Amino acid sequence: MPLNRVRRGGARFRAAVVVLSAAGWVLLYPAAAGAAPPAQPDLTASIAADPAQIPLAGGLFSLLVDVANVGAAPAQEVSVTLRPPAGSTLAGDATSGWECDYAKWRCRYAGALAAGGAAESLRIPLRLPAGGEGTVLPASVTAATESREASTDNNTARTAVTYADVLSPDLAVFLSASPTEVAVGATIDLQVDVSNRGRGPAPDATVTLAIPLTMHPASPGSGGSDWECGFRSDASFGYWDCVHGPLAVDEFAAPILLAATLDAGTPGEVLDFFASGSTSMTEQNETWPNSDAASATVVPPAP
Repeated sequence: MPLNRVRRGGARFRAAVVVLSAAGWVLLYPAAAGAAPPAQPDLTASIAADPAQIPLAGGLFSLLVDVANVGAAPAQEVSVTLRPPAGSTLAGDATSGWECDYAKWRCRYAGALAAGGAAESLRIPLRLPAGGEGTVLPASVTAATESREASTDNNTARTAVTYADVLSPDLAVFLSASPTEVAVGATIDLQVDVSNRGRGPAPDATVTLAIPLTMHPASPGSGGSDWECGFRSDASFGYWDCVHGPLAVDEFAAPILLAATLDAGTPGEVLDFFASGSTSMTEQNETWPNSDAASATVVPPAP
């Protein structure tokens, strides 16, 4: 059978190959030189422990995971699989934007991850028991997508936490209420005393003071010069949340001074108040109480 001649089209020419197929002779042209491959996503992962050192008595820390798509196409159904430090247990829920199955230590990102985009940082709070000084516990994360990636060499990252004799803070919180008897329409003064009795400085201090829903904040209710306080409520209590800056070792913060007015109550009813304190750094020994309670009793109005 005669073959069709291959013609040179102008100055450009591509070599052609003639092959025999079931349908007859076929003339094949190779792909144009320099044709770009299809765009693909490329996930990269990083992980860090916060803090990286754990007190010998054990304590709280978080794994911080970041996932980005450095590729040229969106990544669909992005997920991460974690390998937390041996012996660690979950101490709270992960940040929003991720849905986690803690039985498998696998978290799925909500939505596709655009090319050049980064997922919301994933923070998982964990707790470790007591351990020996210098013990290193590794952790890792591996990112995955149902889309075909340009490379998977950068999908896994590693970190570690180390047991150390950390000079950690230890907040002491004490609450008082005055007077201890109050009639409807009267006001109770609440005072919270906070100090750092630990071996290391506290980077900050947060105190939450709860009052019954039958009471409302009374002016001025600012909390004092060293504190910034805001009020909120839920179905159970009203709450002041008060924030303080750093506290050095053995430093006493200025007292939190707040007041609440009783709106309704029955004589003999007991009004309960609760205060709890925390700091963003793990407290090692927690020798001092981080919470306290006080109460007052409703009495008939004065005749």
